[in-house]
Amino acid sequence: MKKSFRDCNIKIHDWIDKSKLDFSRMCEINHDGAIQMIRKNRKKISWPLLSRNSHPQALTWLKRKPEKINWHELASNSNSEAIKLLKKNPDNNY
Repeated sequence: MKKSFRDCNIKIHDWIDKSKLDFSRMCEINHDGAIQMIRKNRKKISWPLLSRNSHPQALTWLKRKPEKINWHELASNSNSEAIKLLKKNPDNNY
C-alpha cells in the first residue's frame, strides 16, 4: 500500500526554527512527533486537517471537542474511533 503524506515518518531537527513550521499542515500527519508538536501549539490546530488524522491522540482531541470536527474530513479518516464517531452522529455526516 502506498504511504500518504499523513503517514510519513518525521523528525524535527534541533536546528530547525520551529516558529516557521506550518502547524496547520502538521495536524494531518499521523506521527507521534507531529502530535507532540501539536500538543505544544494547540492554539494553532487546524481542526479540519486534524479531523483527517488517524492518530489515536488526534481522535481523543476530536472526541473532547465535537463542535470542532469537520465531519466531511472525518469521513476520510480510517481510524475505527472515527468511524464510531460518524455512526454516533449521523446528522453531522455528509
